[in-house]
Amino acid sequence: PHPIPPHSTHPPMASAHPRWPTPEAPEPSLRERPLDFLFQQSSDPEAWRTLLWDEARRSFAFHLPGALGAEASQYFFSLMQTAVPWQPLHNKAKTRVARYTAWYTKDRACRCEYTYGMGTRVASSGSDGNWSSAAYKEQVFRNAMEELLEYVFGQCFPQLPREAWPDCANLNWYDDGTQGVGWHAD
Repeated sequence: PHPIPPHSTHPPMASAHPRWPTPEAPEPSLRERPLDFLFQQSSDPEAWRTLLWDEARRSFAFHLPGALGAEASQYFFSLMQTAVPWQPLHNKAKTRVARYTAWYTKDRACRCEYTYGMGTRVASSGSDGNWSSAAYKEQVFRNAMEELLEYVFGQCFPQLPREAWPDCANLNWYDDGTQGVGWHAD
């Protein structure tokens, strides 16, 4: 059986959205190559909703409505706005900011970068990017991310061991209704 949330508002899709071309070479099915979905490890897997189920592309997205509550959501949104070293990411024509981005790695020694498209790179907070020489700013960012991880995983995934928590994160901030990102593959 498919590991879809039982009360999902969207059943598994037999095929992708009609406007999306069928992939030339479909990905392995869940029967052929099973996946563990994070929602299955949550304290309330039945509360999750499926937003996207495209098995041919192995593309799945799930949402937990009200996961943090209004007060915690506002607190963490404000914290992220001020604590994260946001870098502008411009559109391909370089005429406007498409969104702001940041790259977090738990390991301070990590020098890996997140790459967009054909070469736009975002340095991790522990690397030698423009702002990282300011140890204070780096620590503020790290503390904010650790607090967010602690809260989210403590609330939503209390049985999940810490070593299974994410060790990196690509953050995007869309400042207003004009910013966004088109359909893409990561």
